[in-house]
Amino acid sequence: MTQIIITKQLETEIRQFLDNYWALYLEGDLQTWSTFLTDDYKNIGGTEEEIWNSKQEIMDYSTAIMGQMVGVASLRNKKTEVFSLTPYVLAHEFADMYIKIENSWVFYGKFRLSSIIQKSTKGWQVVHQHGSYPDSKAGQGETFAFDKISAENRELKDAVKRRTVELENKNRELEIEAALEKVRSSALAMNEPADMVEVCRVISNQLILLGVTDIRNVQTAIINEQKGTYLNCQYFAAYKEGVIEETDYNLHPTSFAMVQEMKKSAHTTFSGSMEGLELNTFREWRKQYNQFPDPLLDEVDSIHYYFYSIGQGGLGLSTYKSLSEEGLEIFKRFHNVFTLAYRRFIDIELAFTQAREAQIEAAVERVRAQSMAMYQTTDLHKVNEEVLNQLYKLKVDGLTGVSIYLVDEYDTVTIWDLSSPGNMSIPNSYSIKYDAKKYPVMGEWVEIWKTTHEDYFVLDAPKEKLIKAVEEFKEIHPEMAIKFKNAIESGSLIHQWNPVGRLSDGVLSIDLMNPPSEDTKTIVIKMAGAFNMAYQRFLDLQKAEAQTREAQIEAALERVRARSLAMHKTDELQRVIQTVHQELLNLNISISGGSFIAINSEIETEIHCWGSGGTADTSEQVHIPYFDKPFYTNLIKGIKTGPGFFTEEYTQKEKEEFFKFLFKHEPWSKLDSKQKNETLSSPGGYTRSCCVSQHSSIFIINHFGEKFSEADNDILKRFARVFEQTYTRFLDLQKAEAQAREAQIELSLERIRSHVTAMQESSELLDIVVMMRNEFVTLGHEAHYFWHMRWLPEKYEKAMTSGDGTRIGMVMTLPRHIHGDIQTVADWEKSDNPTFVLAMDTENAVDYVHKMISLGDFEIVDHNAPTLDDIRHIGGLTFVMARTTHGEIGFSLPGDVPNPPAAAVDALARFAGVFDLAYK
Repeated sequence: MTQIIITKQLETEIRQFLDNYWALYLEGDLQTWSTFLTDDYKNIGGTEEEIWNSKQEIMDYSTAIMGQMVGVASLRNKKTEVFSLTPYVLAHEFADMYIKIENSWVFYGKFRLSSIIQKSTKGWQVVHQHGSYPDSKAGQGETFAFDKISAENRELKDAVKRRTVELENKNRELEIEAALEKVRSSALAMNEPADMVEVCRVISNQLILLGVTDIRNVQTAIINEQKGTYLNCQYFAAYKEGVIEETDYNLHPTSFAMVQEMKKSAHTTFSGSMEGLELNTFREWRKQYNQFPDPLLDEVDSIHYYFYSIGQGGLGLSTYKSLSEEGLEIFKRFHNVFTLAYRRFIDIELAFTQAREAQIEAAVERVRAQSMAMYQTTDLHKVNEEVLNQLYKLKVDGLTGVSIYLVDEYDTVTIWDLSSPGNMSIPNSYSIKYDAKKYPVMGEWVEIWKTTHEDYFVLDAPKEKLIKAVEEFKEIHPEMAIKFKNAIESGSLIHQWNPVGRLSDGVLSIDLMNPPSEDTKTIVIKMAGAFNMAYQRFLDLQKAEAQTREAQIEAALERVRARSLAMHKTDELQRVIQTVHQELLNLNISISGGSFIAINSEIETEIHCWGSGGTADTSEQVHIPYFDKPFYTNLIKGIKTGPGFFTEEYTQKEKEEFFKFLFKHEPWSKLDSKQKNETLSSPGGYTRSCCVSQHSSIFIINHFGEKFSEADNDILKRFARVFEQTYTRFLDLQKAEAQAREAQIELSLERIRSHVTAMQESSELLDIVVMMRNEFVTLGHEAHYFWHMRWLPEKYEKAMTSGDGTRIGMVMTLPRHIHGDIQTVADWEKSDNPTFVLAMDTENAVDYVHKMISLGDFEIVDHNAPTLDDIRHIGGLTFVMARTTHGEIGFSLPGDVPNPPAAAVDALARFAGVFDLAYK
């Protein structure tokens, strides 16, 4: 074993390793930090819980506490000592630990760490660590600080005695403050006056938690002098129910007295009790005016009440037994906090007086926002739906529907309407067109709109007029006429009012079962104004729609170009294809069955292509098996006879026939029955548009038989041109990569040739085997064991690397029959074939290795070589061999691999040729 000598260079290397180790850990980069540890890592830390017996244990612990470390812990003034401990290196680190408290770094204590480190193929790794903090209590020359600890213990006992009483008082105060805070929170959470009941509930529950017993109810009385009443928000603890009652305080003397006292000032109190006749009178009074049932009140001999004024009202508590002095003091403190709830109540009540206008403005703004979102004429129905939705939220009395009427220069009216499931029972939107001049009832509004400049008017339609409208609707829209007629005959529609608001090109109209109010008038005018402004903007947008569409298309094509130009390797072609698919969908082309890209050279008798469906989050390479129908063969024919463009249409029956065939093959066979049924039951036929270029083809599908528009097909052609440019670039890259790959291989072959040529002694052959394995792996090929074997008349001489390829692991001689017993190997050795693959399953691999161990004569033995159990675990072995003039070179793969990568087999053959040439 080579002695490790601590040189300046090695010491610097170790220090840098440890600096990186701590930097990664304190930054929280545990993933990288873990590579600095061996799998059987051990550690004894500086706290009781810090004992770890594996890398996984310390990773789990570090992950859990990393929030305590990142950004809040720092090692400073670190000194490192490095010692040789062959085959390890021992490092001692001494540092000052600092932690961040309230944005300031504070010295925490001295920290010491010993680390045992070893060098592996992965670099330096820590095997074992021990960390500690010096005992800050022990003085110089002391092992344990007995005197200091004893003194501290006495001081602690005295402090505990002094603090016990203080803590008990503070705990009680904290309990009360916590309860008060809950009341504050509930007060701040109030959104409407009725939420005052919730505040009462919170007060009641908190009083109970604080030890106040026999609570009947907690209540608030908000006085309204104009009405002679007070709004009584109550929570009854025994029944866990709240109620709001408006009480006429003039009807009971106690209520009247309470109100008069509360009104005197915001600091007065009113308390008392009832028993005997007075209590009976109170019970009867509550029942007479249907107040909240209180059975417990009938069973007690007395009740007690306590009210604290809040100005125009009070906070009250009634109990079945009188309050203790402490309970009364606690309730007083709740009164102070309750003032916040009362102010909140008043603010909310004032806000409710303005709420209607705010509701209307908010509703109008939502309609305006929906209107601003219009990008095509068909989006008008979305605005219509939003108007209806907001009108319902505004609770317009008698509302059943809303319509937008637009009229052109020829008096042709277009109606976009969404009626509620109310008197008309029509839940879906519909559009209607008619000639206003031809239908007097349905055209009435047009005449008014033309002859008056009023922003608002009302169309009144009693039953007789509605019947006439039905007759007109029979010509305009027969289906709607039937629904109107049924509504009239059933009695759900007997009279309708239509308040309308003027638009520049028509009106906004709502359907009412009751005459409109002034509130309704305000709403209709504002709604019409919001819609009209947005509709004018829509008309402007409509003019620019063509330009916008062109800009979208160009932007999409530019993203495809950019993705193409960013491609530097052939494996990036999939990303370009993904971009094409995504951009086609982003342009809202009605692709319901997916978009596909095929490389023409890959199309022979079957279709191999890249396909993407749904949201095009991914693109997958798919093979569509041969289907002997025009549905399939026409596509192949069109691609093979291109370039060009063609479209196809197939019936629903042909579509179903194809998909039933497709569902028998993967990956489509793995779809669940629901997905299959949805595809098979989709209405309509199947349409396909395909653009064929010199090297590539793009085709898009609609599963509902909807033809792609001329504009959609034009976009497809433009994408096809851009992708063809992309694929041309791809072919250039592919050629360049092949040349670069060949250069890498030639360089490796030249290095092998140089080493073999420079070989002076036969023992150097072992180093060349290791070198060949390294070159082979550097080229990206997988190889576990790598060997050179001479074929002698009676035996084989074999030199084989270790599993990691860093050294020669075994040198042996094997009897010839060990391969002669394997017929395929024996036949290959006699043949002229340059390479051979021996793929062995578990049983054959175990048998082969057993023979090699038992029959071989080993000069060097690799004690890390896989055991027979290891062979069983990996499921066999595969030997890949290449012939030389004197034997073979080869490598092994784990498992039964009958078809290893062709590139790897070819590279091995070329290695054999160069090695053989130089070896001669």
